[in-house]
Amino acid sequence: MSKRIVTLFGLLALMAASLAAQSHLATLRGELVDPAGAPIPSTTVRVINEATGEERTSTTGSADGKFTVAALPPGPYRVEVEKT
Repeated sequence: MSKRIVTLFGLLALMAASLAAQSHLATLRGELVDPAGAPIPSTTVRVINEATGEERTSTTGSADGKFTVAALPPGPYRVEVEKT
């Protein structure tokens, strides 16, 4: 299957700062599913700060398609998903 990159701006709404720790950092959590609703395993999720160019990556779980990217400072982000 060819390389596919999908920008997911809707996932940015999932970012939330941890109130308990009173931190200014956020955690992005999500689940990748195909059109039928089945989880997409072993997929690279790349979160890029558009202001600084800093990039963080995560890989979806092998069975559930879930991912987490933690300790994100405030700023505009682009989320890319790649499955080969």
